[in-house]
Amino acid sequence: MSLFRAREWWSTTCGNNEEFDQACLAVGNVDDAEDGEAKIVVGGFSGVLRAYAPKKREFEADHLILEHDLRAPVLQISMSDFGVNDANGEARTALAVLHPRKLRVFVCEVVGEPGAAFHELRMEYEHALAAPACNMTVGPFKGSAYDGICVQTLDGVLEVFDRERMDFRARLPDFLVPGPLAYCPRMDAFVTVNSKFEMEKFSLKTLAGAKTLAGDETAEKTNTGPEPDWRLCLGEGATQITSASGFSDAQVVAANGRPSRVDLVALGERHLFVVSESGEFLLQKRLDYAPSVMHAFRVNPSLGERSPVHVFVADCTGAGMLYRGSQTLWAAKFDKEPVAMLAGARFGGVDGMLVTLTENGNLAVAYLGTAPPVDVVRGYQTNKEVGFAEMERERAKLTEIINSRPGAGSGGAATEREPAERIELSARVPTSLDPAPRDGGGAGVSEKTLTIEVLVTFTGLGSCEDVTLTVAAPAPATCRQETFVVPFVRGGKDTPSSVRVALRVARGAGVPASNVVMLVAGYRVKGTGEPRVATHEARVPLCIFAERIAPVKHAAHKVTLDTNRAPPLLASLFDAETESRDGGDELRTVTSATAGAANVVSFAYGDGSDVTVIVSKNAGRYRLQSSSFGALWLVLGELC
Repeated sequence: MSLFRAREWWSTTCGNNEEFDQACLAVGNVDDAEDGEAKIVVGGFSGVLRAYAPKKREFEADHLILEHDLRAPVLQISMSDFGVNDANGEARTALAVLHPRKLRVFVCEVVGEPGAAFHELRMEYEHALAAPACNMTVGPFKGSAYDGICVQTLDGVLEVFDRERMDFRARLPDFLVPGPLAYCPRMDAFVTVNSKFEMEKFSLKTLAGAKTLAGDETAEKTNTGPEPDWRLCLGEGATQITSASGFSDAQVVAANGRPSRVDLVALGERHLFVVSESGEFLLQKRLDYAPSVMHAFRVNPSLGERSPVHVFVADCTGAGMLYRGSQTLWAAKFDKEPVAMLAGARFGGVDGMLVTLTENGNLAVAYLGTAPPVDVVRGYQTNKEVGFAEMERERAKLTEIINSRPGAGSGGAATEREPAERIELSARVPTSLDPAPRDGGGAGVSEKTLTIEVLVTFTGLGSCEDVTLTVAAPAPATCRQETFVVPFVRGGKDTPSSVRVALRVARGAGVPASNVVMLVAGYRVKGTGEPRVATHEARVPLCIFAERIAPVKHAAHKVTLDTNRAPPLLASLFDAETESRDGGDELRTVTSATAGAANVVSFAYGDGSDVTVIVSKNAGRYRLQSSSFGALWLVLGELC
């Protein structure tokens, strides 16, 4: 149980098997009640709009004050003053609802006498959209006394509405997919993030100057879009953008010479970005989790812009983090993972409540608190003072117990003894290649083969059954068969079981990375069934990877070895390589060419890499030279 948790104050479930998203939640006095109590408005993809008025901790049926089927999926809802007046000419709160193909503005009215009153939804006006909608943002455009609405469509067009009329339509430049959209009243500009992971600022004047009149399809097709006031590369996609002042402590001077008073907060895939109004980074905080939703709110709304701004971020696991700039103020855990969240609401006479909505419609009002742990883990406590003499006696006693264990080493640490009855592996590796098939002819053979005899011995009495032998050949060598099963291995070292393993290398193969064949035998101990493994390594000769050729004079890489002994003849060192598996004329030509140069021998790999060994009898030195530095190691290993 976590110590820091979001304490649930009120909760309910919206509908049955309905889906909700990030922008399907709004909080405010939607019915303009005299007491000013906030209501929660929720709209989902099913098209049902609901309004709740929580009054106490437990949910009751009368908390649901409105439920209306709009008969179209709800993409986003926003609550504000959209220029709607009542009968007395006073502004009232309205609800903007974004559908895939239209935008509608409603007011929530109380109908009936006190005690029998109910709420109903009345539409004020609606706008048909030229293309499917993605999202919207609201604000006092051009310093208006009420809020306008800007809708971003899926084809990258911003449609700005002023009450019942469309103000203008403008296309975003270099558009590919829609991104988050926000309006900053202080800058009178829209901010978005494009498909290039760039944050862009478009002032309302710039968009209005490049506007496209409604219904002018020719102008809309030829419009390449206005240029933004500035661009800033974030390096990753963003899911939300909001404008706030006072979130970051950094002081930046704007282009007009005055201090920047706007913080643009963007929630990325793995970072929280804070950008100034001039398009400069104020903060870039890396998040160690995958964020899902963000909300910025003022701690004390009554102070206005003098109140600091906090940002609450929740992730897909239900954890929430409260930030003030780069400082983490609080961490809490929600009972369920929210996809929409609003902070700073007032319910039950308490300010700063958190309203969360999950994907499946679980709506909750919570506050940040702590939960005392149920089980307290206490440390080891003792009133007895232990002296060094007593500790030494206890150490000696424990050491004696450890050493008395079977298989304990001289140092006191237990070592595993190899059992007396075990499988042992050995290998008989020939020094020459297998003879070529008589019917195929030596010149047409496309690969070289070498057959290794593996001896499997059981050291115990009786026998060992079902021994699995696995062979790992060094590339480019391969095995015709990599796994063998020996059904019966008789006990005694004098009666081993033999397994023949054929290695083959294509004649065009290059320099190997190793010349060691790994042999692994798996078996079970008779009686106990304990699985055990025996391993053995065998080196294969040089002749399977390289062939002897006429001496090569020129080389790009050279290595010299000094020895304190008289060097032997190279023919005796590489006698296996002088044997031919087909007995053709090629070997006789090479032998005759090197007969007068007994101190020089050259080898060639299948890829054309050559290695030459030159021995100096007087100086006692070996020189290895090659056209490729990597080809030297195998011949060098044979000499050493």
